[in-house]
Amino acid sequence: MNAQERYQEWLTKLPDGSDMKKELLAIAGNEAEITDRFYQEIVFGTAGLRGICGAGTNRMNELTVGRATQGLAALRHRFWRETGSKPISSRRFARRRSFRMRCGSWDAPPEST
Repeated sequence: MNAQERYQEWLTKLPDGSDMKKELLAIAGNEAEITDRFYQEIVFGTAGLRGICGAGTNRMNELTVGRATQGLAALRHRFWRETGSKPISSRRFARRRSFRMRCGSWDAPPEST
């Protein structure tokens, strides 16, 4: 699947009125921007996921972070099933408000935390 096809797939699947869909509609016709956002999946490197916050497969957003989290959970589950032992623990990133990443804005933490 090429970048334009991924872009069209996201436009089709995102709910009308969502911030990500609005962001993608705003770049309609801009081939360079569409290609930059969709030519690859965001890379999980030694420092974790890092990238520009925005809509697209090559951006930090709820969908790409969720996909990486699901992949890590599947890996841990497979490790437990195959070895019978627990893998190393994973930790939350300590940066302020990292528990609630939103594309383009940060939600204030609950008062109780």
